[in-house]
Amino acid sequence: MVVFSAQLIVNVLWSIVLFRFHSPILGMVMILVLIALIFATICYFHRISRTAATLLVPYIAWVCIATYLNAMILVLN
Repeated sequence: MVVFSAQLIVNVLWSIVLFRFHSPILGMVMILVLIALIFATICYFHRISRTAATLLVPYIAWVCIATYLNAMILVLN
């Protein structure tokens, strides 16, 4: 549950860093950490419940889309 809690905290912090503090570089670093934590959560949940792990797949897909958007902010600015 530590990994699950950590990814939730990083998710909130990413939003604050990117949108409140307008730091796309730090936001990019944080979202890459977030993807790693979500993947670790999926692996951990898979050992407990395959259904729980499967339900996190759309979440990581959405975060990958957000990562692309964050990268485009960096490129275009």
